[in-house]
Amino acid sequence: MIVVADDDDGNRNAIDEISAEVLNQRSKSTCLWIIKQDWFQGYGGKNQHRMYRTSAATYVAKKPSVHTMPASFHCRSHKFLEHLGKCGMYRNHSLNTALDNSKV
Repeated sequence: MIVVADDDDGNRNAIDEISAEVLNQRSKSTCLWIIKQDWFQGYGGKNQHRMYRTSAATYVAKKPSVHTMPASFHCRSHKFLEHLGKCGMYRNHSLNTALDNSKV
């Protein structure tokens, strides 16, 4: 567990182990945040039952490495969205024959 403390000047200090005495010595204007290290792990998580484990859960459980991360990004053209912006979305002008169901 990491405890981050803001002092009166706005400086943040990380404290590895904190005792009740240290907490009592802090001024009233000091803000403390308790940050658990497993909050920032992001990968792995709880072990799931094998029967309910999906291939996506198996893929996400692995941490990214240099070999699995893409080295570059190639964006697609915005031609279609630019056309929609000029002309507008397709509108369906057909006759609505559905009955209205009252939920009251």
